[in-house]
Amino acid sequence: VWYSINMFDIYISHTPRMLLECVILFIAILFISDKPLVKIKWNNWVAASWIICGIVILIMGFVARQNVGYWFIGPVMAFGFPCLYFVILNQKEYSRYIIIICKAIVLSSLIYFILALFADFISDTVWDVWGLRYNGTTSDANRIGEICVASFAAGIYLVTVRGISVKWQVISLAVMAFCICDAWISISRSTIIALLCMGLYYIILIFKEAMETKEIKRALVKAFCFLLCILMAYLGTFAMRSIHEYAQERARQETVVETENIAENSDAAVSEEDKDSFSAVNERLELSGKDINTLSSGRITIWHTYLSGTGILGNEADGRTPISDNLTNVAAHNTLFEFSYRSGIVAGLLIMIVEILSGIYILRVLFRRSRNNRPQDYFAAFASIGFIIVSNLQVAYNPLTSIIFFVYSLSMVVMFEYRRKTE
Repeated sequence: VWYSINMFDIYISHTPRMLLECVILFIAILFISDKPLVKIKWNNWVAASWIICGIVILIMGFVARQNVGYWFIGPVMAFGFPCLYFVILNQKEYSRYIIIICKAIVLSSLIYFILALFADFISDTVWDVWGLRYNGTTSDANRIGEICVASFAAGIYLVTVRGISVKWQVISLAVMAFCICDAWISISRSTIIALLCMGLYYIILIFKEAMETKEIKRALVKAFCFLLCILMAYLGTFAMRSIHEYAQERARQETVVETENIAENSDAAVSEEDKDSFSAVNERLELSGKDINTLSSGRITIWHTYLSGTGILGNEADGRTPISDNLTNVAAHNTLFEFSYRSGIVAGLLIMIVEILSGIYILRVLFRRSRNNRPQDYFAAFASIGFIIVSNLQVAYNPLTSIIFFVYSLSMVVMFEYRRKTE
């Protein structure tokens, strides 16, 4: 819903969103537990880095002027999510809560992707002005990319772990196909890279497990289903463009052409829309003849500008950007730099430590024996891959208003849990 309001020319700032979502988070914390809570042991490195980062953001909000929507990130990270982790980890076999979370993500994503198919008939913002990049119901292609990465992480987890019903595996594969399709036609490079990395990680995991357990048939079936998912996504790209062209044709038929000049401009737009989507992707991914700043769509300049203004005490977070006085609501396209600029370099370093620990966790899950991995470990690994890639290339710094950060924050419960080194 939050990602779609711009399509209807509605703007709601982060402040009311954060307030509402904090209430929902509080209700979740209150009602999850069904038994008395006891003291639990946390992974000190992960917990300390995460919680202290939230405390720093909270404190710096009193030093540098911060809008409430951003300032609330502090208490949410320092207190809100740790309370949620504490309650969940108090539950016996808490992995079932991870499965419930992923089912909720997958089901809501499926509903969203299906409804988004009809958005072309009610809005002209579903594709960019050239008809090449798919925005869905969001404000731009990178936002639909966030939804795709978060949904893909939940879906690929449900097809990875044992004990999930065939019905939910089919639903998950359908959602994954939607994610791949939408990522491709959105031509969001960070999204495509994130999905590729998660897909490669998944393939390595299933064949590694097959070599250890000698269950070759099971691995081949999983690999075949994944390839089938990719094929469905490939066919979906043509279906999505067909829907777009049909919607555009209907709109043109319902429009009264007043002058010949308008008709000629409309025809020109049609020919541009018909441009091959695969050619458009190739153009964006082409490396030759581009410097690194051009290839990154100006991100190098943005990062340099933000880092130049980074200090110990942070800067005002009122929606303005150091890039230009005329631009607002433009972030650093990098979570580390965003936190560093707004809340000081200490906050940036702490979230960097969290991401490094997540990266180490990804490698541990990959290289240790499969029998030592629990189901929830895979969720943490997939969510971490998606978040680390997306958050360092896009705007994803708020754990309650950025869906990929939200999914990553939910997966942090796994990393907060203390496990013996032998595990």
